Amino acid sequence: MPTKKELYAKAKEFGLKGVSRLNKQALEEAVIICCANDWFNDIAGNKIIIHDVSNVDIEVDVMDMSGN
Repeated sequence: MPTKKELYAKAKEFGLKGVSRLNKQALEEAVIICCANDWFNDIAGNKIIIHDVSNVDIEVDVMDMSGN
């Protein structure tokens, strides 16, 4: 399990702002959301925009992959 210091460093790598006021659990959730965002964009080529970590607002472009 990462320390709060490690999570804070990762959040800074993602360019998150205002993370110094977050507790460890909220910081971990913010980092997980950013990691999921990167993963999704890598495999699907879609785009998720995270507007605000404290009030998560996610925009997703949906792709029909059913082949129809």
